[in-house]
Amino acid sequence: MKSTLIKGLIMTIVALIATALTTTGLPATIVEWQYFGITVAGTVLVYMGKNLFITSTSSFLDLNVGDLVNGLIVAIGTGLSSFVAAAVTTIPVNWTEIITLMASVTVGYLVKNLGSDGTAVKGA
Repeated sequence: MKSTLIKGLIMTIVALIATALTTTGLPATIVEWQYFGITVAGTVLVYMGKNLFITSTSSFLDLNVGDLVNGLIVAIGTGLSSFVAAAVTTIPVNWTEIITLMASVTVGYLVKNLGSDGTAVKGA
């Protein structure tokens, strides 16, 4: 595994946790932990799946259109994961929180790419 893949995965998880802490706080009930776990697992799966097919080619301190598309893919996957988590756990869908989460994950992803040298390596 490439170190940029691991960095990206860590940044994605950190963004999810930061969003949880700043919007609703840490989950307080088992159902809320299930919701959080499903959302994190879905985001990780989308991130890992994206890395199997899409190459990151940005250089250090430079973003390209591909990075923006990749960030949107991860954001949409995170939003869908959160929506599915709400459906599975019967927690009402809070669109404001989902949009905030998607924005946080996108920013985390783009910041990771801004500070990494992708140089056409799959898994970056």
